[in-house]
Amino acid sequence: MRARINVGPVNQVTHLDDEILIAAPTGKISSNLQQGYFIADTRLVSGYRLKIGRNAPRLLNSSAITVCSGRYEFTNETFIGDAGLEIPESSLHLQLDRVLGCGVHEDYELTNFLDRPIELIIEISIESDFADLFDVKENRLQRRGLINSSWDAKRSLLLNEFTNGRFVRAVQFEARTSGGSPVYANGSLTFPITLGPRERWSTCLLWRPIISGEALPTIETCHDLLSAANESEMAEPWIADSTKFKTSNPIVNDAVEQALDDLIGLRMRLQIPQNVPIAPNAIPPESMWLPAAGVPWFVSVFGRDALITSLQALHVSYKFAEGSLRALSVLQATGTDDSRDMQPGKIQHELRRGELAEMGLIPHTPYYGTHDATPLFILTVASTWDWHANLAEIDLLRPHVEAALRWIEKDGDIDGDGIQEYATRAKNGYFNQGWKDNGQAILHEDGSLPELPIATCDNQGLVVAAKRGWAHVLDQAYGEKKAAHKLYDEADRLAEIIEEKFFWEEENIYYLGLDGQKRPIKSVASNAGQLLY
Repeated sequence: MRARINVGPVNQVTHLDDEILIAAPTGKISSNLQQGYFIADTRLVSGYRLKIGRNAPRLLNSSAITVCSGRYEFTNETFIGDAGLEIPESSLHLQLDRVLGCGVHEDYELTNFLDRPIELIIEISIESDFADLFDVKENRLQRRGLINSSWDAKRSLLLNEFTNGRFVRAVQFEARTSGGSPVYANGSLTFPITLGPRERWSTCLLWRPIISGEALPTIETCHDLLSAANESEMAEPWIADSTKFKTSNPIVNDAVEQALDDLIGLRMRLQIPQNVPIAPNAIPPESMWLPAAGVPWFVSVFGRDALITSLQALHVSYKFAEGSLRALSVLQATGTDDSRDMQPGKIQHELRRGELAEMGLIPHTPYYGTHDATPLFILTVASTWDWHANLAEIDLLRPHVEAALRWIEKDGDIDGDGIQEYATRAKNGYFNQGWKDNGQAILHEDGSLPELPIATCDNQGLVVAAKRGWAHVLDQAYGEKKAAHKLYDEADRLAEIIEEKFFWEEENIYYLGLDGQKRPIKSVASNAGQLLY
């Protein structure tokens, strides 16, 4: 069977917190190309087209200015204006600025370079399908609710609203023009414009999200590309507190600076859906940041990804670790729910806020189907203390570490043999719940799937590292030597089991894991690298 490979257009992606804008280099948005404006896992804008005089403009250039802002420069093709006179090509210039921040702030500026007055229209077509991000990513669009649109001509406000039972999302488009008012018809805003020679016309168009009836405070300042979304007052202290690296090589210095900017670009805050309970004694991270798992499809709270990123960034800053640990402690499981692979003390895998999650069609509210996030949580607490020695912060997290340790001893070891195993209990749960969680990631040497429960080598190594790390904190920070030695002994015993049960002499490496019958999974994989802990 031949494989068909489709090469799609290059997208421009801007993002801030849990907002994502995916558009073509022309600024155009097409729903069938996985483009759109997303917030809280819902696509509020699925289509966007811009026309000058009923024709698509010619793109001169476009670029991202920051991670959350971009600029587009256009001119015109030849067309007949509304007064019946020809408007030659390249006689107009249109600049479009877009900035994300609790919505999208657009600034349009049109300049007439002719030596005579002109009449024309600018047309902006907007569509909203309110598709769940999971549906968009999988190209399986399905309408489950009702969409209504209304136009307030006096206030130049367009409202698109989606309702599916208790799940309600809306987006409001507000036009603020320098002269005249737009007309709305057939999904398009039309701006009639008269410009004298060398005159300019401008307008702002605000895309204001409304989440469960609450309108978000979309950024109001025009052309605010550099200090976009009022994040500078948080970013600057974060950068100031970060470790400084300086070498005699400017290329290395630039690379380090870019890496720091990229890390900050992944920042997001914890947004907890109303129906998600908060763990007792947990203190929400408030203004703290944590790293998103990846842009654009994984801008959410992922336990494993947030913790690994935090660990790898500790030499630069412990701020991500603090935010991640606070957020994950808030979401730590306190009960049992097999439909979400939830058990007391377990650290969550993924939290989603879209229609599929809120209506119970996927288990991500949050979903706990990961084994490694729980020992990674303990390891990150211990490693963070090594860097900042802030005992007050560790005191806040200690109850959550102890709950995580209880999960490791009870539910992490399914059959009580001292080895960590996983097996989903959820109808739509993940088959694999280790470092590699793709359904085909863990295979026997003949390509067959192992039977559950599976004990991967990486999960064993992380538990050893977690217990040794927390034992170090108990010893050095709290002076609890008896409890520390108990954990050291448990870690040493598991390390011995790894050598006894997992070492593959023929290949001089460790088995990928053990299957449900405790038979070795004879596949060479990078999972064994986690045993370096």
